[in-house]
Amino acid sequence: MLAELARIAAVLPGPLPDEITIDSRASDLARIAGVLGRVGPAGLTITVRTPTVPLNAGIPAVVGVLAHAQVAALEITRELVVGGPLAVAWTELAKAALSHGLPLRWSGAADSLLLEHFTHLVPPQRSHDWRRAWRYGALTWRRGPGFALVNDDRNEQDRRRHTVDLLLLTGIFGPDLDRPAQTSADPGPVIDELIHLGLAARLPNGVVWLPYRMRRFPAAPP
Repeated sequence: MLAELARIAAVLPGPLPDEITIDSRASDLARIAGVLGRVGPAGLTITVRTPTVPLNAGIPAVVGVLAHAQVAALEITRELVVGGPLAVAWTELAKAALSHGLPLRWSGAADSLLLEHFTHLVPPQRSHDWRRAWRYGALTWRRGPGFALVNDDRNEQDRRRHTVDLLLLTGIFGPDLDRPAQTSADPGPVIDELIHLGLAARLPNGVVWLPYRMRRFPAAPP
C-alpha cells in the first residue's frame, strides 16, 4: 500500500511508528482515496494533507471514501480566505467532512460578507470566536421518503424545522444535495425561497444548499 501511495504523493512518517502523513496535491486526492478505499488503513493512523481546497465536483464522494477508510484527518496546509472561487468548493468539502465524520483541519477565515452562511460548518483552527459559537448539528438535513427534513438550530432561541420536497431539491443540488445549483430547469423561484429561509446561499461562484446531511451520532468534532 505504501509503495502505491508513494507513487502518487509524499508519504511522511509520523511521530509514532504507526502514524503517517500523505502529502498530496489537491488534484491527486481522488487517487489517494482510491488506494485507501481499496486497502483500508492497514493498521496505520493516516492523515491526508493537501495545500488547498480541491475544485473538482466529486470532492464530497472523495471525502466519503476517506472517512470510510478510517483516515484520521484531512488537513489543508495553506491559510485560506473562504470566498471568491473557493466558496462553493469549500462549502461542499466542509459539509461532506461533517456529514461523514472526517475531521477537517484548516486555518484562515471566511470573507466577512459570506461568514453568516458558514458558521455551522467546520471552523478554522485559530478563529476563537467561530470555534466558540460552533455547534455540531446546527443546520442539518435527513432523508425521508420523498422529502428532506431540515433541522435549523443555528439560533437556539428560534429553532426551526422544514420539510422540503426531495425530488425538487435533488433536481437542483444533485442526489445527495452536495453540488452547486443546476439552473437549467429554471428553479429560480425555488432557489429564491430557499435563500429566504436561510437554507441556500448565493455565493460568488454558485448557489449552494447549506445544510449538511446528518448520517449518524455521535460525530467527532473538527
